[in-house]
Amino acid sequence: MGIFRLQLTILSMGFDLLPCSSRPGDKLQYQHVTPKVLLDSVLKPSFEDTAFLKWVNDTFLLACCCGTAACSLCCKCCPKIKQSTSTRFMYALYFILVTIICCIMMSTTVANEMKTHIPFYKQMCKGIQAGEMCEKLVGYSAVYKVCFGMACFFFLFFLFTIKINNSKSCRAYIHNGFWLIKLIVLAAMCSGAFFIPDQDTFLNAWRYVGATGGFLFIAIQLILLVEFAHKWNKNWYVLGRTAGANHKQMWNGLLALVTLILYSIAVAALVLMALFYTRAEGCMYNKVLIGVNGGLCLFVSLVAISPCVQNRQPHSGLLQSGVISCYVMYLTFSALSSKPPETIPVLALPASSR
Repeated sequence: MGIFRLQLTILSMGFDLLPCSSRPGDKLQYQHVTPKVLLDSVLKPSFEDTAFLKWVNDTFLLACCCGTAACSLCCKCCPKIKQSTSTRFMYALYFILVTIICCIMMSTTVANEMKTHIPFYKQMCKGIQAGEMCEKLVGYSAVYKVCFGMACFFFLFFLFTIKINNSKSCRAYIHNGFWLIKLIVLAAMCSGAFFIPDQDTFLNAWRYVGATGGFLFIAIQLILLVEFAHKWNKNWYVLGRTAGANHKQMWNGLLALVTLILYSIAVAALVLMALFYTRAEGCMYNKVLIGVNGGLCLFVSLVAISPCVQNRQPHSGLLQSGVISCYVMYLTFSALSSKPPETIPVLALPASSR
């Protein structure tokens, strides 16, 4: 039974180890085999028809592309990397792919260009029941649905990979391979979100889930950025202390230059947002948002160089607060650019005063 299960694993994964000996009392020895050798050893004694054997062989090789052999086939010319690194790369590639699709859905320019240059656009939209001009596939509601499918996909694999201690278990094989099947599952989940009944209730509920998840995502990013900037500042600070007289000033100068560049970018972004997203009359929400975030960046900078922080963290400085200030300005710009423009009501004058 153990040998049979091992051979089933070989057939499902595309290639693995084949037992060389199975006599009672013998210790099993394994050798690496290719799919063709495996088929010859398993199917040749049972089938004499060469054409049928060739068809089974081709089908088996094609099925291997749905397993772990897919990436090794496409990336044969690339340098070898660790399996864990390649797995992270593939999941990041899926995330980037869905993000690009969401950006296309949010772009009115892309939607207008598709309407203009695709002759059968209107017929295609009616055929897939997406509205007369595919209005169900564009806008924030479509992005919510696609992101819901992606979130379900990653949450499913999060549950699937709990307590995996090594990469030799069955679940680890699935986690590290079967990328074509995973891509099909991801596409099915993102597409299936468009068929959820009661879309209004779903969008209202998912809006709060997205806001909560976005807040946690930004908080984690801030922690990682602070850690990265702290290590960066510490390394350059130590190099400036341990280097010779000629290189000491160079490292200190580089540290000051990078800090100055970061603060220049943050101040320039603050000024440009104040010019383009505020007016003398109205736009109070934008003014408050820009003012509060700018004040918080100034507060963080003062805290970073305060004596109490310097006593506990001697390697702390303005580099960390500069990195955080640039990131906060980016988040502020992202919020202002996605907010609909504010309209200023015009007072109607009497006819006699015109």
